[in-house]
Amino acid sequence: MNFSSEEAALLRQLAHGFGLGRRFGFYAATLLPVVAFGVYGFLKRDYVASSVALLGAIGHIAWRISAETQHLQLYRSIAQKVLAEAERRETA
Repeated sequence: MNFSSEEAALLRQLAHGFGLGRRFGFYAATLLPVVAFGVYGFLKRDYVASSVALLGAIGHIAWRISAETQHLQLYRSIAQKVLAEAERRETA
């Protein structure tokens, strides 16, 4: 298959992968402060802390959506090449 350098780099990254512990650690480090603010705000009836927690959660979600869509065009391009190769082999 004839992948571009960006496509090949993305495939290498996906093939290497990350361990479950590393992903859990990453998400825990970004979400625990938000959850702590939310729990504190709920227990103390502190609406400012609850608002900060909500904004933090919304920010985290927006950031992850942005990161996921960053490589969307590369994923599409790779899928099209793989599909074309599979169809070519079926007809051969």
